[in-house]
Amino acid sequence: MKLPLLLLLALIPVRADEGFFKAVKGLKGAVDKVKKATESEDFKKAVKTVKAFRKSAEEITDEEEHYLGRAVAARLLASLPPVEDEELNAYVQGVLQSVALASGRPELYSGWHAQVVDSPEVNAVSAPGGYVILTTGLLKSLEDEDELAAVLAHEAAHISERHGVKAIKASRLASAFKLLGSEAAERLSNKDQDKLTDLFGGSVDDVVKTLVTSGYSQDKEFDADRKGAECAARAMYDPQALNRFIERTGSRKGGFLKTHPSAKKRLNALDEDPVGRPSGYSGYAARKKRFETALNRAD
Repeated sequence: MKLPLLLLLALIPVRADEGFFKAVKGLKGAVDKVKKATESEDFKKAVKTVKAFRKSAEEITDEEEHYLGRAVAARLLASLPPVEDEELNAYVQGVLQSVALASGRPELYSGWHAQVVDSPEVNAVSAPGGYVILTTGLLKSLEDEDELAAVLAHEAAHISERHGVKAIKASRLASAFKLLGSEAAERLSNKDQDKLTDLFGGSVDDVVKTLVTSGYSQDKEFDADRKGAECAARAMYDPQALNRFIERTGSRKGGFLKTHPSAKKRLNALDEDPVGRPSGYSGYAARKKRFETALNRAD
C-alpha cells in the first residue's frame, strides 16, 4: 500500500492541519485491517464458496469459452471437409477480422478464426470463442465482399453476445461450476474428473444441437442481424448488404436459412430502424474485384 499512500500525501496542502494528517493515518489503519482480513483462511474459503456458485453463461471465462468453442468447431468439422486453400481461407479470415474488430468483443482468448468447408449447402455457423465456419455454397451465393462481411458480422454478433454459450443447459453449467469451484481441477478425484468430462461433452452437444438442428430463438437471430449490421457499418461495409442477401436467398430451404426466422420477419425487423451506410463509404469496386478473385478459388 506504499504507492497509494505516497500519492495521498502528495495531495496534502503545504499547510495541512493536524486533523488532515490524523485522517490519513486512520485510512492507513483501515487499509491494513482489510489487507489482513483478505489474507485470512476464512476469507479464502468464502471466495472459494462464491466461485462454486457460478451458474450462468455470462460467468464462463474467456478461456473456458475458447476450449468449449474449439471442441464444438472440431465436432462440426468432423463431417465437413475443410477447404485446403490457404489464400481463400486467408481472404475470408481477413474480412472476419475486419468486422470482428468492430464487434462487441474485438479481443478473444485465442482470437478469431474462419474456415471454409467444401459443401454445396448455403450455410455459415459460429462456435463460441471466435470460430466461424462457412461453406463454399455460401460463398458462391454471395454477390460481393459487403455481403460476405454482413454474414460474417452476423456470426460475429452471435459470438460477441455469447449466444452459443447460452445454449448450454443451466443445470449442466451449475454442476460444472460447482465441481470447478469446490477444488482446483487437478485435485479432483477420478470420479469427479470423469463427471466433469461428461459435463463438458454434454455442453458441446448442447451447442452443436442448437447450431445444427434447433437453431437460436428468433430474438437472438434478430439481435444478431441488428448488431451484425451495425458492426458491418463500423467496419466501413454496407450494412444493407445483409438485407440484400436475405431478400435474394429467402426462398431457399435448408442450410443457413433452415434454423433462422423467415426472410420476411428478418427483413421487417431490420427495416424497423435501418442502419445506414457509414460516412465516407467508398472503395466498392476494389472490394468487388478482390471478392471475385477469391471466389474463383472456391470453384
